[in-house]
Amino acid sequence: MAGLETAALRAASTVVGTLWRSKLGQVPGARLTDRPVRPAARWRRPEELGTPELRRLAGELAERLGGVPSRLPEHERLAALDAVADAFAAGPGRLDAETLFAADLDPAELAAKVPVPPAAGLGPAAEALARDLVRLACVHAVEYLTTLPSFGARAEVELVRRTGALRRSVDRLADRPDGAAHAFEERYARWAADTHGRLQLSA
Repeated sequence: MAGLETAALRAASTVVGTLWRSKLGQVPGARLTDRPVRPAARWRRPEELGTPELRRLAGELAERLGGVPSRLPEHERLAALDAVADAFAAGPGRLDAETLFAADLDPAELAAKVPVPPAAGLGPAAEALARDLVRLACVHAVEYLTTLPSFGARAEVELVRRTGALRRSVDRLADRPDGAAHAFEERYARWAADTHGRLQLSA
């Protein structure tokens, strides 16, 4: 599939996903986990998660994991937590709504942008723990940030932007003389019908 068509379908997919989440939005958050961990004290609701919040999140998740973290020497466990904070600082820096939109609200895609630095000097078990904590921290960060009162309005703005990008992409396809626009419209119609059908079944 041409790059332009792929971009258009990607934008459309995110639009549908955002609408579906808003349909589920009677319950706060993205509902990615049944036991969300708060990255800050209850009296604080930061709209950006920086190093202190992500370090706290990693520590809470490590305690919840038990198993390997509990068997690691304390200095290795702390080194793994520091590596998680360093990985976020070196990657996206602070996490906010814009960071989530750039990752299409996908914790796995967000985690892919937060590799544990090889210079962390961790042993195999501590390095594995750090990677697990990055993955889990991304899930809980998405869950937390989507509960913020301002997230809905920012998601609406992003939705309008992506809808506009999709329209412009389709307009450019229409200008091509090779029939790409018609072929794309057929594929998009099949994709939209299939996606809508799955959303209806899941409702």
